[in-house]
Amino acid sequence: SHASTLPRVTFHQAQVRSEEGSPAQLPCVAQGNPPPSYRWMKEGLNGVLRPVKEDGRIWVSQGTLNIKKVTHSDGSKYQCIARNSIGERRIESALIVTAPLVVHLRPPYQVLNIGQEATFNCNVTGYPVHTVTWKKDQRQLSASSRVRLLSRDVLHISSVRREDRGMYQCFVFNDLEGAQGTAELKISDVAPTLISVFPEHTAHPGDSISLKCISAGNPVPSVTWYVDDSIVGLSPRITAGDYVNDAGHVISFLNITDIRVEDSGEYQCHVA
Repeated sequence: SHASTLPRVTFHQAQVRSEEGSPAQLPCVAQGNPPPSYRWMKEGLNGVLRPVKEDGRIWVSQGTLNIKKVTHSDGSKYQCIARNSIGERRIESALIVTAPLVVHLRPPYQVLNIGQEATFNCNVTGYPVHTVTWKKDQRQLSASSRVRLLSRDVLHISSVRREDRGMYQCFVFNDLEGAQGTAELKISDVAPTLISVFPEHTAHPGDSISLKCISAGNPVPSVTWYVDDSIVGLSPRITAGDYVNDAGHVISFLNITDIRVEDSGEYQCHVA
């Protein structure tokens, strides 16, 4: 008779991929004398190995572990144990369960006022998910204390500004495929309003003065300066300008240097 030998695994696969709902086979072929018997173990969440329970959906035949219709929870590490009277050999095999990636960015469309908060949720079905990246108007999203990711899947804007309007995209990838979801943020129109105006000034010839108006609105208001119901004539001595501050308000100013008597009158800023 042949000498007795320890089991030797001659064929297995370290990794098997299977799409959810389709069959999977994890092969395990061993030789030895006496011929070995096979047992399969499955690794639980905490790394503990438990025997695979055979039922109509899962069964072992000639060492191969068969699964009729793979579910997400079948994805795990497995061990095949080939044993005879001399001893045993173990090999590890990983089952990776995949499902097509589908991404929805919710809500798909929102219209907000300046200063409101916005939240986007990137809802993903399918797996595995390896990376999630965010873009705005097809550029990498620049995060700040105001625009930030609360998690990989949730984008939050604490106080919306006009420049936040646009298309937001969430891209999800694994090593096989990618998918994306898109949502639009619009800023609602707000009628232009004056927030603050200047007090009455008394000036002497030769002085300089700066008048300031603060306005708000969406789109950004345009400001025109009037004196006694006529548009102010600008010159090297009389200049106007404006800028938008962090709060999205328009700060408009009218500067008059080397004041003359004829500059006196009722000044107004009009927003449109």
